[in-house]
Amino acid sequence: MAKKPGKKITNWVFDEKGVALAIEVRMIVVKDRHDADDGKTKFVVVMPEYEIEDKDTDIDVLKTRVFEALAKSARPDWRKMLYVTITTKTGNPHDSYNDSKLAKSEIEFACGALEIATRPNGVKIYRWENNDNICEEWPETGKVKRYYGSGNRVGALIPDTPEHRRAIAEIAGGFEKIMERLNALLMPEEIEQTLSDVTARLMLTPADGK
Repeated sequence: MAKKPGKKITNWVFDEKGVALAIEVRMIVVKDRHDADDGKTKFVVVMPEYEIEDKDTDIDVLKTRVFEALAKSARPDWRKMLYVTITTKTGNPHDSYNDSKLAKSEIEFACGALEIATRPNGVKIYRWENNDNICEEWPETGKVKRYYGSGNRVGALIPDTPEHRRAIAEIAGGFEKIMERLNALLMPEEIEQTLSDVTARLMLTPADGK
């Protein structure tokens, strides 16, 4: 790591929507007889991750320039995305409300709108739609490791486009139709026939599944 110039004298805080940075301000004394400012005190800010290396004898002038540069380079380039998840909840069918359950299975299909970006230092950030809170690390894709419920969750990040929104609405509608069909099959007048049909299919299916 390169040695920092001069002596630290203060910190500035650059805080704009989506960006909060602490800026270290240092002070040096120019010792170069070929420099017009030889012998003068200068204030220095070095931020290589934002390609900023600036100094001035006037600390207020320096602050204005640094903040203007950060406003251009540090503001996230947000991309609108959709986060789609399918959660399957299985496991022990018993719960505290009904210990007589023999089976339990749940499937949840969900989609949320968000924006993602990458800061110049490589940190990935995101914020949900209509929420200014910035979170680090994009939501997980593939099998979600940080899902702590029973069962499993799979996630995907896709661009937020009208086409994708329509497709997701169709998938959600498909789940609703499946539930409507299951509800119909489990109505009192249908349940026995439904179970008989399932039993018959299982008996006709070879043990190896072929």
